[in-house]
Amino acid sequence: PNRWFVGPQCEYIFDEQGNQLVDFVGRFEELQKGFDFVCSRLDIAQIKLPFVNPASGKKGSVGELKNLVKKVSPFHTYIKAYDHYSKYYDQDTQRIISELYARDIDLFGYTFEQK
Repeated sequence: PNRWFVGPQCEYIFDEQGNQLVDFVGRFEELQKGFDFVCSRLDIAQIKLPFVNPASGKKGSVGELKNLVKKVSPFHTYIKAYDHYSKYYDQDTQRIISELYARDIDLFGYTFEQK
């Protein structure tokens, strides 16, 4: 489906009859673990993925990310740290997201944190 926003992930990994189209679904928050699993399944060498986290003040900070992006892109000034996702939802937006992504939330075991 054509949408201007990111649609539910289940639309990309299941066909119209509900058959799963992929062997593995990795989670972004466990990217290295998922990458290692895929490397293992493909029988290729595992490598450590670079860590860049603009929301962190530690390794992979905004400054490090800007320096990396500056080498390849003029858009480095637009990179900033973001608050935790839960700070962007009030009751109405949480309800909307919960309805729109209900299957993904259930399928992948996500929950909204309590404020």
